[in-house]
Amino acid sequence: MAKHPHLLILMNKKTWKCALEGCGFFVHLGLAHILIGKTAICWDCQEKFMVSEESLKEEKPRCYECKTGVNIEQYLKDKGL
Repeated sequence: MAKHPHLLILMNKKTWKCALEGCGFFVHLGLAHILIGKTAICWDCQEKFMVSEESLKEEKPRCYECKTGVNIEQYLKDKGL
């Protein structure tokens, strides 16, 4: 179990690694599905976010708000969800 949220980066298009100093965490691309639903750090705002299939399409995953400019919590609240 991780002691911290990882700052994920896709290396050589085949391995997800944590870019934080001193962290040796890595997952081969074929097992990337295990990252979905886990907490990671956004490359843009440095805030924690939940990894989704969509966020794993980027080499440096970003949170929904940084990627779209929309705050997901506010969006869901506005929609009554």
